[in-house]
Amino acid sequence: MGNRSLSEVARIEAFEEAGIEGKVSSATLGVYFYWKRLKKVFIPIKVSVFPLEVTCENSHWPECAERQRKWLPSEDAALLIDEPELVSLLGSLDDKIKRDLTGDEK
Repeated sequence: MGNRSLSEVARIEAFEEAGIEGKVSSATLGVYFYWKRLKKVFIPIKVSVFPLEVTCENSHWPECAERQRKWLPSEDAALLIDEPELVSLLGSLDDKIKRDLTGDEK
């Protein structure tokens, strides 16, 4: 997406794919890889994951006809994710949020 930072691209993708807006962290939570299927081949994709503090949920968004948005506890969401690396990143985010809420620096 042009000269945009990875965190800005993540913010745009969150709106396009889930209709959510908010403040995105400039620090990545991590990366994971998956295989994207094209017409006749698979290609490896590297995804950088950024935390986003949601401030707005839109009723309509660019991909709302293709996607559903559902809020779940992290443990339930992890059961629906196929990429093991992404499950680990979700656990890392959950731990970070708990640390931030309790003020624990560990």
